[in-house]
Amino acid sequence: MAEPARAHPRFRAPLVCEVRHAGRVVVGEALDVSETGLRVRAPRGLALGDRVRVSLTLPGSGATVEAQGTVTRRIEGRRAGDDGRSYGIRLTRMDALDRQLLASVACWSEEARGDARATPATSPDGDAHEP
Repeated sequence: MAEPARAHPRFRAPLVCEVRHAGRVVVGEALDVSETGLRVRAPRGLALGDRVRVSLTLPGSGATVEAQGTVTRRIEGRRAGDDGRSYGIRLTRMDALDRQLLASVACWSEEARGDARATPATSPDGDAHEP
C-alpha cells in the first residue's frame, strides 16, 4: 500500500536540538525538519510514545523554536544510509510564531540550492522519512 503524501515536505536542515523528557535533557541534532515533525540524531534516552518538549536553535539568528511532540519512530542506525541512531518526532503543539519560524527553516533550505540541506529528506530506498 502506498503511503499518503506529506502535508508538509521535510527538508535537511541540521539544527542544534534539545529534547526534554521525564526530567532529562537529550542534546542532539535535528537531521531534517518540517512544519509538523523532525528527525533527531540522539545517542539514547527516548522510546516510542514518549511525550517530549523540543527546542531547536535556528541558523543565523540563534532564535529558538519550542514545541511539544511525540516520539513516533526509532531508527537504530544499522542499515546502510542511516545517520546513526535517530528518532522521529511528530510535533503536536507549537505556538503560531514558532511554527512560522520553523517554516522559515524549510524556506531557507529550499533557497540554499546546491546545498545538501536543500533536498527533501528521503530514506535510502527513496521514500520520504516518516516521523
